[in-house]
Amino acid sequence: MRALAFGLAAVLAFLALATTIRTTDVLVGSVDAEQVGTATVSSCTEQGPVGRWGVGTSYGCSADVRWEDGRTERLSFPPGQLEPGERDVAVFRSNRDPGLNDSGRWFLAGRSPRWRWGC
Repeated sequence: MRALAFGLAAVLAFLALATTIRTTDVLVGSVDAEQVGTATVSSCTEQGPVGRWGVGTSYGCSADVRWEDGRTERLSFPPGQLEPGERDVAVFRSNRDPGLNDSGRWFLAGRSPRWRWGC
């Protein structure tokens, strides 16, 4: 009986952690944006209500992205970033997955200088 209770608690803890990470970027932190543009969703797959991405329904979507330099391409966004039918959503590209521009630090002009003490 204890093993069953422990197993259930472990599954619930995993789902709570996955949901928190998906919704807040709490463990991975913010990312450095390399490009910005706008995305129009072309297709989505539903994730949830319980699964690898936590508790709740989210969508893993492909979108046509127009970058600010005029180039366009189709990218896949992880669940929780876009939803079906969205158009002209501000997005960024980084060294990780693309995402909404609400979580990126903007270093489009280059990285900030690193100060070295004692030089």
